[in-house]
Amino acid sequence: MFEFAKETLRELGSQSEPFNFTLLTADTHFEDGYLDESTPNIFDDQYSNVIHNSDQQILSFIEWIETQSFYEDTTIVVVGDHLTMDKDFMRDTPESYQRTIYNLFLNTGYPTGIETNRLFSAVDMLPTTLSAMGVELSNNRLGLGVDLFSEEDSMIESLGYDAFYTELMKRSTFYERNFMKGTDLKQILNNQAK
Repeated sequence: MFEFAKETLRELGSQSEPFNFTLLTADTHFEDGYLDESTPNIFDDQYSNVIHNSDQQILSFIEWIETQSFYEDTTIVVVGDHLTMDKDFMRDTPESYQRTIYNLFLNTGYPTGIETNRLFSAVDMLPTTLSAMGVELSNNRLGLGVDLFSEEDSMIESLGYDAFYTELMKRSTFYERNFMKGTDLKQILNNQAK
């Protein structure tokens, strides 16, 4: 997959137009992960080996991008979508350990090494990604999200997690009427009730 990605990026990078390239890795997405022939056997369990191999492949890919002529004007965003679904993998982790999703913004024009313990959700990724690319946002917000490079509070920071979750889970007839077109809404709602 990474070799195909490099080929596509070489082609896109040779053109004069700005481009977006999105790559999804899924080796670590399910229990025990996907073990391929290149996965080294370093650890005692398959999932640790898969995570290590995936991390190494992503690092090599990013290092390759950094050597390309288009890198100077390229922002790299690495985001996780959720915590591991492998129920056994974190079994021995103390309950007091706060698990988080890994997110990384490279080559943004912002000072390097910004590390803050902000409370945020997926809705904040769009404005933060656009900001990382140099897009100026009115009030540092877009949709429900906030630019995490700004000083503005995210919705979770201002409302608290429980209130944010409660508000997000409320039913919206506007959403149903305007965004659920072409779907059998009654069937969806019945499935959710089961």
